[in-house]
Amino acid sequence: PASRWLSLATRSRLCAAVDEKAVALALAAIAADGQARCINMAPQSLGSAEFVAAVARRLEQAPEAACRLWIDLPESLALERPLLVREVSRRWRPLGVMLGLEHAGDGLARITHLIDLGLDCVRIDSRFVNGITGAGAADARRHLQGLVRLVQAMGLQVTAEGVRGADDLEVLWQLGFDAATGPALSATPATAPAAAS
Repeated sequence: PASRWLSLATRSRLCAAVDEKAVALALAAIAADGQARCINMAPQSLGSAEFVAAVARRLEQAPEAACRLWIDLPESLALERPLLVREVSRRWRPLGVMLGLEHAGDGLARITHLIDLGLDCVRIDSRFVNGITGAGAADARRHLQGLVRLVQAMGLQVTAEGVRGADDLEVLWQLGFDAATGPALSATPATAPAAAS
């Protein structure tokens, strides 16, 4: 998990090196087994033009694997540096990679020109998608419904991150989520909509 190494990489100014290695490992794993992978990128890495170019070269060298690679960017980056997100998208998406915005929620409605950032998916943070069943969670469900409509109106997929309960997962499907991740997926019946993990 990033919580175990990200702060050390940040303090050591090694985020770009770690993230580039993660891209290389993900592409190699995809090439070996054909299974799609998703990696998270640190904002510090994306601020380096050299890093963005190096990742583009790796994607160019592995076109088949690149088409099965997702890269998630933090919501904070889209809020603070939307032009950077747009540039990364302009460089990487033509090479096959798909871009997602992770841990989204509080700032989503404040991201100017979300539709123009070149994203494929928005992943709603787990703190918004867990504990949404029952009469006391009506406001939370309405908030989620608004987020789903906002994201889908822009032609983007919307994913629920880290769903823990099967009851919550059922409500998320009813609210229109396209996909979900988390432990609840292993406990759901086969009739549930297809979900990305």
